[in-house]
Amino acid sequence: MAPLTHTFDIRFARTAGFAAWLEAPANRFRWKGAGRLSISSDGITIASRRGISSLFRLAPSRRIPAGDLKEVYREGAALRFEFATAESAREVVPLWVKDRETAANIVHLLPTTRTVELEESHSRAAPRARIDRRVAVALLAGIAIGGVATWALMRNEPAPIAIGSQLARVADGVAVPVEVDGAAPSMPIPFPEPRPVPRDSAAYKSAARAVSAFNAEASELLKAYQLNRMDLESETMTREQFAESLPALERRWWKLTLQVLDADELAVPQFAEVRASTLEVGAHWRKFLALYAEGMRKDDPALIRRAFSTLALAEREQPRLWQFVP
Repeated sequence: MAPLTHTFDIRFARTAGFAAWLEAPANRFRWKGAGRLSISSDGITIASRRGISSLFRLAPSRRIPAGDLKEVYREGAALRFEFATAESAREVVPLWVKDRETAANIVHLLPTTRTVELEESHSRAAPRARIDRRVAVALLAGIAIGGVATWALMRNEPAPIAIGSQLARVADGVAVPVEVDGAAPSMPIPFPEPRPVPRDSAAYKSAARAVSAFNAEASELLKAYQLNRMDLESETMTREQFAESLPALERRWWKLTLQVLDADELAVPQFAEVRASTLEVGAHWRKFLALYAEGMRKDDPALIRRAFSTLALAEREQPRLWQFVP
């Protein structure tokens, strides 16, 4: 009997529609737009939908046996799959689904326990979308061919069309939309008491190095925030300027989060708790900065209070990191 299969609609980009078609693919297989994820007890299949984007992809689908799944990370409605292939020991494919409940159900059904889940979604801090050059060239060619065909039919030479500037305006308009999550804030995932990595183990040095590097960069980000705060209090910086400085810090926290996700030395089961705790700290800091910026722009005391409640969670979680490597 064939194993039971569960299938879900997915996206290979945060955006949808025309914006997603223009956006550069976030995976090596050049999957983009809409797709399907099928899950069974012996593995998963990721497939892209047929369409114009299929002209640029490397393969329409990929079957990943359960044994090749390295780790799955979920934050809100966003998923990140890490797996091995015959060509590479580590492939990464990010996916998005319609809501966090669907994403949580996917993680529950996966034939692996190597998962990390965070309930808060921070897609507002996503980096600006990059234009896919191959699609841009195809779009330019299509515009040019259409112009020539129109000229041939009308037998009347039209005014010159600034194709390049038109495409530039389209590109400038493509940005990751800001998602407003109106749901009540969920409680943070409770982590068990940290289990220290044995000092005499080979893993201790790697864990200590990772925690030290994370805390060093986190300290630099804290200093940058404190300097901006001092400028605000001394009136060297206006409220508007201070609010505009917060998204830049949020992007730096995203960069630090991605460094943790890409760290090969932490992508092993014995470091799952260390990795989850660092990701939790980063998630709280990003949410704090996003809420604080929004609260300052709207002059909303309730949002600012929520921001500092979130910062308190980060300040509570971060000291725990050293308990893993005492």
